[in-house]
Amino acid sequence: MYCRALQHLRIVRAPSDKPRLNAGVPVLLIRNLYISRLHNGTRSQITYLDPNVMKATVMTDIGRRESILIPRLPIIPKDLSSQFRRQQIPLKISFARLRARH
Repeated sequence: MYCRALQHLRIVRAPSDKPRLNAGVPVLLIRNLYISRLHNGTRSQITYLDPNVMKATVMTDIGRRESILIPRLPIIPKDLSSQFRRQQIPLKISFARLRARH
């Protein structure tokens, strides 16, 4: 009973348990793309979101402050008996901040 009551409470300025992509959010690329400088672990910050493409600014050393476009990639599983296709952007939200090197 108490758990249900706590789940419905919303505290102002508390982070949501379901993070959402929107402009200004730092993200981490989790798949290599065919473009040089875009590989696993590339940190960037979202500047624009569209249903099929995302525009971001690179925050890592190589290509810093460069604008990039990341498209939705088609994913078609081969190991299932039924065929289906879905598209997703290959990144996840990055909560860690970059530290300055001295």
